[in-house]
Amino acid sequence: MDQKKRESFYRISVRKPKEKPFRIMSYNVHRCVGMDRKLSPARIARVIARYNPDVVAMQELKHYGFKPGTIHQPEMIAKLLDMTYHFHPAMRIEEEHFGEAVLSRHPMRLVKAGALPAIRPAFPFIEPRGALWVEVDYHGKKIQLIASHLSVVKWECEMQVAELLGPKWLGHEMCQQGPTVFCADMNTLPAWKASSQMKQKLRDVFEKKRGARSLGTFLSTAPLIRIDYVYASPDIKVVDAMIPRMALERIASDHLPVIADLDL
Repeated sequence: MDQKKRESFYRISVRKPKEKPFRIMSYNVHRCVGMDRKLSPARIARVIARYNPDVVAMQELKHYGFKPGTIHQPEMIAKLLDMTYHFHPAMRIEEEHFGEAVLSRHPMRLVKAGALPAIRPAFPFIEPRGALWVEVDYHGKKIQLIASHLSVVKWECEMQVAELLGPKWLGHEMCQQGPTVFCADMNTLPAWKASSQMKQKLRDVFEKKRGARSLGTFLSTAPLIRIDYVYASPDIKVVDAMIPRMALERIASDHLPVIADLDL
C-alpha cells in the first residue's frame, strides 16, 4: 500500500474468500450534521454507498414525527440507498425522535426494540439509551443483529452491557443458536470493563488483528480513540475489517464508520 492510501484508510487486510462475504457497517452519523456543521442525510448516504454494505447499523438519527416539512432521516437515507429500515427512538421530545436504525438490502424483520437501564435520577441530564434487534435473512441464513448506542457515563454503560448480555437480548436462545452481530457506539475504550464484558460472549472484529489498538473512530478529523464497535459470535469468521477515513468520511460525521466483512 502506498503512503497516500495508507493515510486514507485504517485497514487490516486479510485474504478474501471465494464467495462474497456479508458486509456490515456500524456508523454514528451525528444527526447527519457534519464537521462543517452542514445537515446532509444525502452525504451520509454517499458514505454508506461507497462501501456497499449488506446491512448498516446507525446511531444518532433524528426524525420529527409527522410534522410537515421536516426530514425523517432514517427513511430518507434508506430511500436513497434502496434499502429497508427499522428505527427505534430511544429519546422523544415532543415531535422530535432520536435513536438508532438498521438498514438492510436483504429481508429483515423486527424482533425487539426497547429501552436500556439507566441510573436515574442521579444523571437526569444524560439522554436515555435503547437497543434495536432485527433478524436478517441473508440468502437463507438467519442473522441476529442488535444495534445500540450506550451511555457516556461509565457505570451506566456497564449496566447496559450487562443487560444486553442477559436473556432478553444477546443471551436469548435465538442469539445462541446462530450467527449474531452486535453494532454500537459504546462510548467505551477497548481496554475498559464494558468492552471486556462484551467479549465474554462475542468477538471484537479487530481483536486479533495487528495494529488494532491504534485504530480510532472518534473524532473523525483526528481519530485518536475507538468507541465504535462491531462484535460477532464465535461461529462467524472475520474476513476483513476496516475504518475508512477519506475526506468524505472525515467531514460527514464526527465519527468514522466501522466496516466488517464476515463469513457466515
